[in-house]
Parts: sequence; C-alpha cells; structure tokens
Amino acid sequence: MDEVISFLNSNFKWLSWVVGLAFVGAFAWQKNKFPTRKEHNALSDSVSQLTQEVHQIKGELEHIPSKDEVHRLDKAITGLTESNRGVRASLQKLDKKTDLLLENELKGS
Repeated sequence: MDEVISFLNSNFKWLSWVVGLAFVGAFAWQKNKFPTRKEHNALSDSVSQLTQEVHQIKGELEHIPSKDEVHRLDKAITGLTESNRGVRASLQKLDKKTDLLLENELKGS
C-alpha cells in the first residue's frame, strides 16, 4: 500500500493531467453525444405537435367510408344512373307526344 501512495505522490502532476484530460474528453464526448436542454425541449415540442396532428388525422380517418361502403355507394350510384337514363327516355317520349299534340292543336285552330 505504501508503494501505491508513494507512486501517487511522486507522479501526482502527471496523473492529474491524465485524469484532467480524461475528464475533458468525457465532457466533450458527452457534449457531442447528447442534445442540450434547449434542443431537447425543441424536439419535445415538435414531437408533441406531431402527435396531436396524428390524433387529428386519425379522428378524421374514422369518418371516411370503408372499402365495402364505397363499393355499396358505387353500386347505388350506378343503379341511380341507370334509373335516370330510363326516366330520361320516358320524358323524351312524353316530350315528343306533347309536341305532336300541340302541333295538332295549332293546326286544328
């Protein structure tokens, strides 16, 4: 034990430099490795803002119809389109008949 103490006493200057350099190196490594408090707070704020946006988007996505609902709507619209074509054809026939009736009335007068 006396040898260790005598070694420390005789080489204290060099040992303190080595320990000091190791401390400075560790501090520099830590400074480069970890963000500062300001950077951490900025990142935390941006992550919380992104989290809120994700929750808003999820809420909006709940109201979007599913694949099956879109398919049913497409079939219903296709059926309405076909019905509309049938009604349009019937209306065109009625329009021709009313034109003929009006023409006959005007000729007869």
